[in-house]
Amino acid sequence: MDQQIQVISIIGSVGVMLFVTQLIRRRKLREEYALLWFAASLGLILISVWRGLLDRAAKLLGVAYPPSLLLLAGIAMGFILSIHFSLSLTRLSEQNKRLAQELALLANRIERGEGRPAPS
Repeated sequence: MDQQIQVISIIGSVGVMLFVTQLIRRRKLREEYALLWFAASLGLILISVWRGLLDRAAKLLGVAYPPSLLLLAGIAMGFILSIHFSLSLTRLSEQNKRLAQELALLANRIERGEGRPAPS
């Protein structure tokens, strides 16, 4: 049974890598995020192939139940991604607001008959 779980986890990790590769090729995923997913899937492959790695890491960190270390790593990765996306969303919202204001000023100038916008 342990051998089956190991094979399934390796296949799943390689599947994630192939999926990320396809998303990059179709230009649906930027490279900066792809590196994160590649690193995560390589980590999972490493844990799947080298069975004692998770036990050693858990023992080193003082975690009593090694699979809970995987859960902790997943939660930490989700937290970091959440912060990153919040920062990106804030930056994009500010850019969107600024562009909408500039567009309104340009539309106002066109309505008043001014042909050329003032330099920024």
